[in-house]
Amino acid sequence: MYKKTLKEYDFIKNIQYNGFCTQYLEELTVKYINTSVAKIPAKLAVCIRSVVEKSDEYLVLEQEIKKFARQNDIPISEVRLKDVEYSEEIEW
Repeated sequence: MYKKTLKEYDFIKNIQYNGFCTQYLEELTVKYINTSVAKIPAKLAVCIRSVVEKSDEYLVLEQEIKKFARQNDIPISEVRLKDVEYSEEIEW
């Protein structure tokens, strides 16, 4: 009934998100929240690639979060980034 149409999506079957540090998504949100509408498609593509391919930036953050979680005997999902603050004004 269904078929895959694009070979570019073959990489998806190898993606492992078990234990993914979602704090990285929060960091990306804050980083790009005030991006102009015209630039959103390009920035979104960069963000998606950095998540799917687990960029160097992500890997460093993941290492730090996992270390903090181990030291404090908590799951990684309970770790919050202290330097992440949302802007007071957000343009929609």
